[in-house]
Amino acid sequence: MFKTFLDNIFKKKQIFCFFLFLPTLLFSQNKISGFIKDLKLVSIEGANIILKETQNDEIVTYTTTNNEGYFELQTKAGNYKLKISYLGYKTILQNIEIKSTDLYLDNITLIENSTELEEVIVNAENSGIVQKGNVTQYRIEKFLNGTEENLKDIITKLPGLDINENGKITANGKEIDRLLIDGENLYKKQHHLATENINSEMVKNAQLIRNYKDFESISPNDETGITALNINIKDEFKNKFTGNIETHLGFKDKYKFNASLFNFNKKVKFSLIPNFNNLGESTMSIEDYYALTDPDVRNNSKGESKFTYSKLENLPRFLNSNNNVASKTNNFITLSSIANLSKKIKLDFYGIFNHAKQEENYRRRLVFNSLQTIEKVNENNRIIEKNYFGIVQLKSIYKPNKTSALTLFNNFNVDNSNQNKNIENITYSTFDYTEETNKPKKIIFNTKLNYEKSINSNLFNTSLSFNYLNNKDKKIITSTNPFLDINFIDSEYVANQIVNKSLRETNFNIGYTLNYKKVSVNFFNNTVYSNNKLTSNTNNLTEFYNNLTLNQLLAKNGIDLTVKISKKINYTIGVNFNYLSNSFNTINNNTNYLGLNSSIKSVFSNNNIAQLSYKFSNSIASIDYLNDGLIIKDYRNLFVNEDIKSNSLFPFHQISASHFIFKPKSKFSYIFNASYNIKDKSIGNNLINTENLTLSKNKIISKDNMFSTFVFVDKKFNKTPFSFSGSLSYNNNNVRYFQENNAYLFKSENISGIIKVKSQFKKSIIHFDLGYKFSKDTYRDQNSKTILLVTQPYLNTNGKISKNLFWYLNSNLTYYNSTDLTRNLFIISPRLRFSKEKSKWEIYLTGNNILNLNNKAILENNSSPSLYEEKTTSILSGYILIGSKLKF
Repeated sequence: MFKTFLDNIFKKKQIFCFFLFLPTLLFSQNKISGFIKDLKLVSIEGANIILKETQNDEIVTYTTTNNEGYFELQTKAGNYKLKISYLGYKTILQNIEIKSTDLYLDNITLIENSTELEEVIVNAENSGIVQKGNVTQYRIEKFLNGTEENLKDIITKLPGLDINENGKITANGKEIDRLLIDGENLYKKQHHLATENINSEMVKNAQLIRNYKDFESISPNDETGITALNINIKDEFKNKFTGNIETHLGFKDKYKFNASLFNFNKKVKFSLIPNFNNLGESTMSIEDYYALTDPDVRNNSKGESKFTYSKLENLPRFLNSNNNVASKTNNFITLSSIANLSKKIKLDFYGIFNHAKQEENYRRRLVFNSLQTIEKVNENNRIIEKNYFGIVQLKSIYKPNKTSALTLFNNFNVDNSNQNKNIENITYSTFDYTEETNKPKKIIFNTKLNYEKSINSNLFNTSLSFNYLNNKDKKIITSTNPFLDINFIDSEYVANQIVNKSLRETNFNIGYTLNYKKVSVNFFNNTVYSNNKLTSNTNNLTEFYNNLTLNQLLAKNGIDLTVKISKKINYTIGVNFNYLSNSFNTINNNTNYLGLNSSIKSVFSNNNIAQLSYKFSNSIASIDYLNDGLIIKDYRNLFVNEDIKSNSLFPFHQISASHFIFKPKSKFSYIFNASYNIKDKSIGNNLINTENLTLSKNKIISKDNMFSTFVFVDKKFNKTPFSFSGSLSYNNNNVRYFQENNAYLFKSENISGIIKVKSQFKKSIIHFDLGYKFSKDTYRDQNSKTILLVTQPYLNTNGKISKNLFWYLNSNLTYYNSTDLTRNLFIISPRLRFSKEKSKWEIYLTGNNILNLNNKAILENNSSPSLYEEKTTSILSGYILIGSKLKF
């Protein structure tokens, strides 16, 4: 009876409502099975088995053979093509007919192909790496030593792969674009959800894919520029619910509950991860936040936004505080599911709910420069924030054939915070107390419909999208003394400000790419119409009142020409014409401008690519910079517009260079990036500092520039069980600003790097990761120079005490040296894990920063033009936990 009900559901096409809850649904199908072996009757693991339609060659289903060479497919009755391939062997292609019974193909023999063997760069049996074309395949068992607990431990041991401090997977030093689990992008940019929750025993192998194409991609151009890491799951963990439940309790009232529920079917892949903890673990970073909420970043492959970042942007503090807090509690749940409803239809759902509560305590010293004197302020700060963040995304893809695809993307986001800040001014003998309460509430909705059609070797694409934003921020400031030079009418010094901002934006894009032999021409038009509103009011004071309306129409028409100069070199040049129409309150104006881009790319091989590019474009001021009335930033900062207009353009030049090398045979990786940005104009500040007030006026500044470069090297030695990696980055920023209408230059410089050596022992009582990190920030303005130097030697070790008992010990010593202060922080974090083979239970004893079970303080430097800010910040206390994990 239940099966009849399910059949009715499918007939009525209501699977859109049920696909998240029916990931194990099976269809009535026939089975195709068999064994793949070589001429010596040795089983071949990892052979690709693909079943295709006879008429249109479309893929029906696919799989790979297990360690016994066995494969199994399920499909409906009919005529098909069966393709069997494996690196170094001749491909088998044969027609088969599936009738009403299962089809068993017995032993299928693959014959070595000497020609194809020449294309295999590395012998997989010896090195564990096989490369052919754009795919690098890792046989992970060649690199593991038995101490691995999760996917993260596996990735960090594979040559060329690593995980950075933000939890993102990197390939040859650069963050990957896609993390795929059995071919599906379940976790978007939040790689840590997979790397920390998928158990190591679930992982079959890993594939690094360059120029990856998504399911909806129909582009005839094989150079997509997308890098993907595909993690294949073992067969025994597929087609059923699997996962973990773990609980931790411990000293200093610390706790953690984490669970993960997976189901990896061919039709539906499903993941549910709840986590509740007060250890400081978060579900997202600032980068994740923008990727999830900003359509300009999310929908643009280059991550570019057409607007200057908002001066009013009030981000939740839990995003950028890391562990520099006195306490932090996070409760979050993520739900992800991708359903291949048919060969033509795919649904991709992603949802997050996060509740964060944290307390920050810091002491800061502020030094303000003015033309008359230097103002100094010393403060004690305490900030408590509660944040509620929720997001739901649904992507629907209809691909009727290989030449066309229709995609509908919907995103809904709610972000509400309640921030309470207490400031104690200890500059003078009589203390001043100020309390700030901020209540930002944000609602975002985006929808985009995209259609692509391949016509012979050419590509047509068009899209229509709508973006909605509503942001309301209520701020209340109460103090024991007057502030911000406000003329208070009584002895109650209270400022009550409400700022409302809304955006309604419609985008229409159309393009056509013409490919002819060695020439590719792309014609495009992008049209954006937006309606922006901004109102603000503080204590009903005229000088604090804003009522702004900005309507903008931006139309961009352009052409990009790509010429294949030789077999290895491509040259691209493009030009675009832009028309901008503005209506700001009662003022209307029109503006025209040009954009240029050019690049030369040399592809010496799939693993040796160099590129040099140039771009000239313009930014446009958003409504946030056009306020003619004062807006309060905090208890001593105001900002107002001085000379920015709605049609102000901010032209910039960008020159970038990159070179990438990966040699699988010698396990050597190298990457170099450099970028130089010159801004002919930008939005800067005209600053006025007094004893109780900093007034920042938005002003057009000329000739800002920024230079950044990054070098990464990774080498795994063949004859010694060690690997070496190192990276070095350098950033130099020159920003011009005005102070009381006098021009000055503010320079900021950062140099940072890491050097590390890791052991690669297969069997040893100890494995280690030894390294040295450093970072130096230097700030200069017309009167002063400040420095913050942070150095950190570290040693992470692990090994086996017995067959079932594993130990881990992470330690580091961090030195903080600023212009005036120094701090040292020694951290030791031991861990024991008891895991019996084939047992579903694991037991943990975890210590984190056990030498500092009370809050310690570190140094930070957040200097900006005309301001030196030095902070002594409390960090999370250490803890000791006892925990257990149930795997099922």
